[in-house]
Amino acid sequence: MIIVPMDRPGITVQPLWTWSGIRTNAVFFEDVRVPRDHLVGERGMGFYYAMMALDFERIMIGSVGMIRRMLDELIAFVRRTRRDGKPLGSVAWVRRALADLEMRVEVGRQIGLLNAWLIDQGEVPTKEGSIAKVYVSELNAHLASVGMEVLGLAGQLAPDDPAAPLAGRLQWLYTTAPMQRFGGGTNEIQRAIIAQRGLGLPRK
Repeated sequence: MIIVPMDRPGITVQPLWTWSGIRTNAVFFEDVRVPRDHLVGERGMGFYYAMMALDFERIMIGSVGMIRRMLDELIAFVRRTRRDGKPLGSVAWVRRALADLEMRVEVGRQIGLLNAWLIDQGEVPTKEGSIAKVYVSELNAHLASVGMEVLGLAGQLAPDDPAAPLAGRLQWLYTTAPMQRFGGGTNEIQRAIIAQRGLGLPRK
């Protein structure tokens, strides 16, 4: 693994904008040279270091907190909103959906606490990190989808629109949710890791 300063000759950065307005980049290297002392750790161990870093990235503890806040805001919206002459909170499907989300968020919190405990014990949460990544990213997408249904057409308004309910945060969550399913390794790869490294099953 090598640290490469982005101002080195031969590096080209091409911005790529997502539909949520988040910028990512395509980075191209052509005959780029860096000093030997930019090597991180031992030579030939870069892939191992990267995989270990991903194990820690995938626990997504911060994302659970964000989901918790978004659900709390959605519940508050439902409590204060009337639709078709009656409280939105009295609509059966809305009540069921919010109760289901409450249960799912609590499970996500417990998964996060398990990962935090494992790290505190000096362990690398390989299986548990992959479980967290799949569960939390799919919970994030589910919350966004349910939230957009609850908010109705106005839920599509972006954060920069003053008429957007919940300041457009749910719309932003909806447009960024797909990235969480493949960032840090796709959810399909995570399920393979859980099966192979966690359950001891063969690759094929």
